[in-house]
Amino acid sequence: MDPEQAREELRTVLRTFGAEVTLFKDPHLDIMLGARYSSTHTLKSASREGLTSTGLPVGLVDYILALKGGATAGTGPGSSAAADVARKDHVIDGKQLLAEWYRSVTGAKEKTS
Repeated sequence: MDPEQAREELRTVLRTFGAEVTLFKDPHLDIMLGARYSSTHTLKSASREGLTSTGLPVGLVDYILALKGGATAGTGPGSSAAADVARKDHVIDGKQLLAEWYRSVTGAKEKTS
């Protein structure tokens, strides 16, 4: 299979997985394909350690883990609390994610200015 066809199939898998595929550039897709993260089954079994060892940017690792429902217990990035936030719109900025996480941990209310 030629590289572009393989990337397009992975984009389809990522869409099925609930990802915003524009976040994944060709080099990211190539990394995932090289590491055999090419199906919903392999993405569902992905771990932070496995994804990080591929060389994917940390933000994409956290995003994938949030989409799959969190791979770790607790409230850090990749936890189910982070996943709940990420599922709202699929794409959120880091400040918003951190604020949501902080409020979920501390019970703090959102600031109103």
